Amino acid sequence: MSSPADRIRSIRNRGLAMPLTSRQEQVVVGVACGLKNPEIGKLTGLSHTTVGRHVNLIAQRIFSGSDTYPGRESLIIWAHLHQECCLKDAWRRLETGDLFKDRGDARHGKRSSLFARSEPSLQRKQ
Repeated sequence: MSSPADRIRSIRNRGLAMPLTSRQEQVVVGVACGLKNPEIGKLTGLSHTTVGRHVNLIAQRIFSGSDTYPGRESLIIWAHLHQECCLKDAWRRLETGDLFKDRGDARHGKRSSLFARSEPSLQRKQ
C-alpha cells in the first residue's frame, strides 16, 4: 500500500489530455467545495443521480491507468492540486460568482443561497 505522500504525488501528476467541459468543471469545483450531489444538481439544473454519474465518469477519466482509486475523495484532492492549471478558469468563475450563473436558479436572475460568495467553506484554497 502506498503512503499518503505517494498518493498525493500520484494525484498531482494526473493532468488532462483534453480539457474538461464547462459542465464537468461545475461538477468538479462543486465537489471540491464540499457540496453534495443534490446541492450541485440544484445549482446546475441536473438531477442528483446525473451529478453522481458525472462525478464517477470524471474521476474515471482523470485516474484511468493509475493506481489511484477514482473516487470522490481523490477528485477533491485533484481539484485543489490543479486549481492553477486544469481548473484555473473554473476557480476564477467561482470567485466572481459566474461558475453557476448560467444554470439552475441563476437562469431566472436569482442567486442560489447554497453558493453565496461570503461562505468561507466555498472560497478558493490558497
